[in-house]
Amino acid sequence: MPDSRLFATGLKLLFGLGGVTLLLGLISGFLRLEWFAFAGAERLQYHGVWMICGFLGTLIGLERAIHSEFKAAVLIPLLAVLGSALLIFQSPFTAALMYGLSCLMHLVIYCQKQKYFFPSSLLNLLALLAWAGGIILWLSGRSFRLIGIIWVLFPLLTILPERWNFQTKQKSWSDVIFLSFALNLGLFWPLLLFFPDLILRLQGLSLCGLGICLWLKDADLKSSKQNSWNIYFALNLSFAYFWLIFSGFVLVSQGAYLLQNASFDGYLHGIFLGFVMGMIFSHFPKVIRLILNQEFSFHPIFYLPWSLLQLGLLLRFSLIFQTEIVFWKWGGSINLLAIVLFFGLVIAKLGLDRFSSLKGEEIGVE
Repeated sequence: MPDSRLFATGLKLLFGLGGVTLLLGLISGFLRLEWFAFAGAERLQYHGVWMICGFLGTLIGLERAIHSEFKAAVLIPLLAVLGSALLIFQSPFTAALMYGLSCLMHLVIYCQKQKYFFPSSLLNLLALLAWAGGIILWLSGRSFRLIGIIWVLFPLLTILPERWNFQTKQKSWSDVIFLSFALNLGLFWPLLLFFPDLILRLQGLSLCGLGICLWLKDADLKSSKQNSWNIYFALNLSFAYFWLIFSGFVLVSQGAYLLQNASFDGYLHGIFLGFVMGMIFSHFPKVIRLILNQEFSFHPIFYLPWSLLQLGLLLRFSLIFQTEIVFWKWGGSINLLAIVLFFGLVIAKLGLDRFSSLKGEEIGVE
């Protein structure tokens, strides 16, 4: 793993630029709620692109770059950031190429690293192929709704093997069942082009199955250590798995009809905000340690953005039951507030912790 000071500084800079891509996604998401008219409405269609290809492409790419032996791995998040910047200037084709190169670089470095494809490695590979497949469909002019269904598999299949402890010597029945559900998501999405209703319903069953497996078997939900951090962590995981199951249920019940109605928004954000962002909320201390090389202590204030995230999702899903659209708009706004508040608190806490450590060093010197 590259350990030069310049490389570490570059990663921190890219981490900050990843935050900018998140901000682009949040701003476009807020404008899509249509609280007021916006002149540049054509850019709002890239909300999901900035969130998944931009923010998550950068964040996951940074993690891969840190663990890679190749300094060229820094191109993975860099290209994702460049793609996001190009979208601001209405260059979708060039942006898609940048995201595609980021994904290709990711695939090349990842495959060079793997000598054997264990279940976790296979799922990570399928996650990248889903990202690549969505980019190809984007370049071919397919609908962003269809692309979003595929792109959401990128973070989903990346996270799943990190939460499931596969047995290395002998696979248990639970391993086989979990892997079967995950492979159904990762292998059969190309058939969405031909049998959308069947494949979407099967994907929904897989999401329900994966959520139940994780809820029953995740060791962190059964930890005997009951400190404040573990309680917050377990609560995040429980609700993340709930949203995975609920989103799967929506997909099973709606099938291809989901692509044509308001339930699509609830499903996609149930996965992205409920599951993926829930995982980010709970795993962020690990990310801070990994990228910034700084410890991150827990504070109860973090229950506030977490609570707002859940409330926003509940209001957002109200569209499934045909309630007033204003609930959906308020739900989206509360979700945006939750994410902004969470990352604002993270930045503030990092600053306070850094200030406290420097103050302690000065006292020690005196």
